[in-house]
Amino acid sequence: NANVVAEIFPLLEDDNLRVVHSATASIQALGTRETRELAMRAAESKSPVVRRSALRILSYFGDASALKPLLKGLSDSDPRVREAAIHGLPFVDDPSALEALYSSAQSEIPRTRALAMRSLGQLEGGNEQVYTLLLRGLADADPWARYYSCQSLGRLKFTPASSAGTKMLNDEAGQVRVAAVEALSHLDSPMAHESLRKAATREDLE
Repeated sequence: NANVVAEIFPLLEDDNLRVVHSATASIQALGTRETRELAMRAAESKSPVVRRSALRILSYFGDASALKPLLKGLSDSDPRVREAAIHGLPFVDDPSALEALYSSAQSEIPRTRALAMRSLGQLEGGNEQVYTLLLRGLADADPWARYYSCQSLGRLKFTPASSAGTKMLNDEAGQVRVAAVEALSHLDSPMAHESLRKAATREDLE
């Protein structure tokens, strides 16, 4: 397997993104001890496509080796690499990863906040800080930040968000209204159930 992985890694530099994605998936599936070392080196590549793939591979393993590359990736010159870093943070069990994710959720950049809200929903379990950030995200000026905040609150099954989720059914952005329905379907409360019942008759939520 180690030899196979070593042969696949150069494909991360292929011009065809489908080849890159297939190579990334194969490397993850064949993961060996050498894989982490190769991915660590790839994270320093001059190619943003390779750096992004490397972060995805390291995030997949979710161990301490991913922390430093992910934190560095947050300030990468390429936005796609920064996005891969945000996506990977919830899979690393380290306080520094969590703090970086909290910071991203409060970024001045709308896209960064939205992706962080999405990643918060990928955590194994929520805590007061996570719920506070997600509830705050429901009032974000960016509709995609609101969308992912709704989605994550539902994924984490945070029942106290039933009232806030109900209000989001009237959001001006269609995707947010849809996310609110999805979130409420995961919340086990009388308010959530009643809101879903009423929402079933609304044409703008179909």
